[in-house]
Amino acid sequence: SRGLDTEAAPGTVSYRVEVEAAEEITVPNGTYPCLRIRTAIEGSDAPSAVLWYSPNVGMVRLRTGDGGTMDLIYFGPIQPTN
Repeated sequence: SRGLDTEAAPGTVSYRVEVEAAEEITVPNGTYPCLRIRTAIEGSDAPSAVLWYSPNVGMVRLRTGDGGTMDLIYFGPIQPTN
């Protein structure tokens, strides 16, 4: 895994971002090759969030620190509403 550490200026928040694995994820919209990425706030006891990112698509799944999950349900051109 590869991590990215940043040094924060006073009054800002510093995050740790780590690519944990490459894996396929199936969501309601289909199956995508993804990077599993964990993010955490430096110096915080808050649970980390995990997101699955697919190149040329974007975020496919997000699991929040409190256990909530959001999945991609549509990928394509924006459909006009009438």
